[in-house]
Amino acid sequence: MSLDIAKAYRNSPISPNHKKYLCILWKGGVYVQHAMIKGLATAGHIQGCVTDVTLSVLKFHEIKPAVKWVDDFVFFRVPLPAIGPLPSKPVFKFDLSTILALTSPLGIPWHPISKKGHDFSASFSYVGFDWYLPSQSVSLLNDK
Repeated sequence: MSLDIAKAYRNSPISPNHKKYLCILWKGGVYVQHAMIKGLATAGHIQGCVTDVTLSVLKFHEIKPAVKWVDDFVFFRVPLPAIGPLPSKPVFKFDLSTILALTSPLGIPWHPISKKGHDFSASFSYVGFDWYLPSQSVSLLNDK
């Protein structure tokens, strides 16, 4: 499954006790930053902070394996071992609703799956490639 954080390049608020360390010099004046803005020297890779902690929270809750690139996530899942008679469908430890339930209280603004992402499937697009798990192959997206 692939999910993408909506508006990863938004301003991220700065804790008031950290503001004194995040001043910028601009046109001869010194300004205190109240939010980290994409593009400023002190804000480089700010979206990585949000996605790194998101990945840590999800891994803590055993949503793994999972990988991310900037604000794009891919989650893989493996069927749970069958206990007793084989079920008609594979059973998994988590699904999309599990991920959303864990991240919703944190205010993580995911894009809707229909707009930018994929629910769990054997093939998906991620970071400019089409991935095909059954054949263990990858190809360039048509629009690249």
